[in-house]
Amino acid sequence: MSLLFEKAVAAFDADSASLAARSDAGPSDAAFDVPTTTVTEFAAAHAELAHPDRNEWTRLPLHEPDSAALTGEYVVYSEGLTDEGMFVYYDADADSRKRIFREAFEASSLCAQIRFWHSDFVPEERASVGSFLAPKRRGYGAILLLNPVPFDREREAIDSVESRSSLADALTGRRRLTFGSDRAATSSTHDVELNQEQQEAVEHALLADDVCCIHGPPGTGKTRTLVEIVRRAAQSGRSVLVCADSNQAVDNLVVGASTESEADERSLHAYAQHGAAEFVLARRNYRRSSRSLVRDAYGTTRPEDADVIASTNGSAAALPPRFDLVVMDEATQATYTSACVPLSKGETLVLAGDHRQLPPYSASDSPPESAGGLSIFEHVYAEGGVYEGVGVQLRTQYRMHRDVVHFPNRRFYGRTLRNGRDVSAVEGLDALRGFHVVGEERRAGNSYVNETEARLVTYLASEVVSDASNGVGPGDIGVITPYSAQVDVIRDSLRERVSGGGRITVDTVDSFQGSERDAVFLSLVRSNEAGRVGFMGRRPDGPRRLNVALARAGKHCSVVANWNVFRGRDADHECTDLYDDFHSFLDDTGRLKRVEPEFIPV
Repeated sequence: MSLLFEKAVAAFDADSASLAARSDAGPSDAAFDVPTTTVTEFAAAHAELAHPDRNEWTRLPLHEPDSAALTGEYVVYSEGLTDEGMFVYYDADADSRKRIFREAFEASSLCAQIRFWHSDFVPEERASVGSFLAPKRRGYGAILLLNPVPFDREREAIDSVESRSSLADALTGRRRLTFGSDRAATSSTHDVELNQEQQEAVEHALLADDVCCIHGPPGTGKTRTLVEIVRRAAQSGRSVLVCADSNQAVDNLVVGASTESEADERSLHAYAQHGAAEFVLARRNYRRSSRSLVRDAYGTTRPEDADVIASTNGSAAALPPRFDLVVMDEATQATYTSACVPLSKGETLVLAGDHRQLPPYSASDSPPESAGGLSIFEHVYAEGGVYEGVGVQLRTQYRMHRDVVHFPNRRFYGRTLRNGRDVSAVEGLDALRGFHVVGEERRAGNSYVNETEARLVTYLASEVVSDASNGVGPGDIGVITPYSAQVDVIRDSLRERVSGGGRITVDTVDSFQGSERDAVFLSLVRSNEAGRVGFMGRRPDGPRRLNVALARAGKHCSVVANWNVFRGRDADHECTDLYDDFHSFLDDTGRLKRVEPEFIPV
């Protein structure tokens, strides 16, 4: 968003500004094609633009037609009234407020008076507001990098947490966690198929007076457990905020694998107003969802009408100040500071995640030096946390073949996982295979490519797809790699050489967390004489990425690498012992094959 907009918000006088009055706000003579969705989303993130009479209304300051100078007027925007959003101004002829849809507003003369709040538009005339920002006419496409809104939200949330002594004491370990709430008694079990640990996690969450942690390793039914917690909390009359760090994680809770015709019973969608109607669910910023089902089903539900609201951590800043229960999924991917945004709004907090998987994103090559860079889950539950081990670990996994889960269970989970069902391997293949191939890495911008590994992965995937008897189609296969450039190379290769290859999911490790496939092929890419493996050899996130990649597979997992680089005597990284252990496991059990590059079919 434009820095002119940030400056305008600071200069906007909410007490003296008035609703824009027009006799005619019809189509404008000049069509500017303003991206109003971006403007309204950023405006909604500023608490100072909230309308004093209606929580769901946001005031959009107007500027002069040809400059960024404020007019002292505003229009009102409301997301919740319709699927498209609604704008309000004062119709002077009718002497009443008038509402128009987004499409009509974008064609109106009023829309032209918010265009400079978007970085695509720069005024010719420099107004007093933000004039120092525009010495010459030029674009401001990179200005999003300087957006202060997320940091302002976090600072305000931290202040809010500090002002609530009971919450601050609970999050800093200054008082014992207690589980004496009577709310559990006012609800009954819905999902009778939960196992013992899942039931225990639900009871702990409902009994918690302050904070409850649920450690959910891959395939242990964490999402299903959280859905049961939300159902029972809603049944007992509690207001619930469900949140996660990313829109993808939020949508996984909201709709899961649901389709237009069939609801996923492990999702909230199955029990909300479009399913069993146990509660009313709203999705904050539903337009940010990549799922059409979310946009279609939850675009018209106003937050104030909902029993349960789903939101990203950051977007929770614009929600009401108090919820009886806040349920945060993927809490291991949210920093302590970002987590404070939703947590500042909850009476009771349920944190769910797996601190053996991906940590919060960091632009630095080094581990965080302060608690602010750690996840909220690690701060509370993990080794060295203020309540180390105080929570419930789910221990029965249902996703992976016993051979696939064996190494992650031993190396990352201290042999605490058990197998809840007998998962069969892909017919004709061992469940776990390793391949040693000495390819050549190539730098591609800030990423890396290994075309030899790409060819081998393509060949291995084609073998699975071509065998119709194994029941594994292209949509059941995933290819994972640490590097985005390798993603592009493998994706193109699969589309060109494998029947239905375009339906095979190819993505980075980070993007694959939370997903699963029957068959997974992992390309580790790095192959050089210096023994450098990049962030895959950096603690703590290198081992966690390996764990995430292995745990995406259900029936089969193949790992392709130059093992000399990852575990050999020339290896130059912090995780040599990890990859040496994994290599030895594959080799000692007869699962490691050596491949000469020239023998890989083209």
